[in-house]
Amino acid sequence: VIQDNYEIFFPYTGMNDVMKVIRDENILQYDQKFDLECNLKIKLRISLGEKTITKLSRIEGLRYNYLGTR
Repeated sequence: VIQDNYEIFFPYTGMNDVMKVIRDENILQYDQKFDLECNLKIKLRISLGEKTITKLSRIEGLRYNYLGTR
């Protein structure tokens, strides 16, 4: 399965919203750091990537970087 990899950054206050999207979309997460500013890396199936990133982008304070396709 080919997947897009992203790193997302968000404030701790957005944790519940981010984790809800991750759980609802069944996203694989790895390399996580939770502090006042949280970040984690996620792998998305290419077919679901745009839809999921749109959902995540609606979360206040969330930023993301595209890391590539693997």
